[in-house]
Amino acid sequence: MFGSGRAILSLRDGYRNDLRETKRITGFEYVRFHAIFHDEAGLYDEDKEGRAVYNYSYVDQIYDGLLQNHVRPFIELSFMPKKLTSDPNALHAFWYKQNVAPPKDWDKWSSSSRLSRAISSSATASTKSRNGILKFGTSPTSTSGPAIRKRRPTTSSTTAPRAPSNA
Repeated sequence: MFGSGRAILSLRDGYRNDLRETKRITGFEYVRFHAIFHDEAGLYDEDKEGRAVYNYSYVDQIYDGLLQNHVRPFIELSFMPKKLTSDPNALHAFWYKQNVAPPKDWDKWSSSSRLSRAISSSATASTKSRNGILKFGTSPTSTSGPAIRKRRPTTSSTTAPRAPSNA
């Protein structure tokens, strides 16, 4: 596994060139990066009435770029989108100011399982088609895809709530 920075960086030509060269030299299979929910990835927004608006364009491009280079994503669900955060000032000290607060509305967060489905649909179908297995917290009672468990993060948590692992 290769650790990387923010997900959005993988859209850069230089990143993809380095990815190919590192893959050629080392043969690594997975990349782990963070900030797939960061506002810079453009996944989540809200309209004037506060309804969720999803844009999967960058997420699809991020995962497609990895899969086209025969690298599978090791998915980290982070950080909290600004329009979902309970504390807009709960910013980590890094320069890109990721928000580490829990959601302001747990019902909206859990009902927005489209966030996890966006990740799953972007990565899982293509990954499975390449004989990879992406374990991504699916609900044992549901066939509709990944589920986000409603739970309060511990005080030491530095990322958004994660989908439960069934590994």
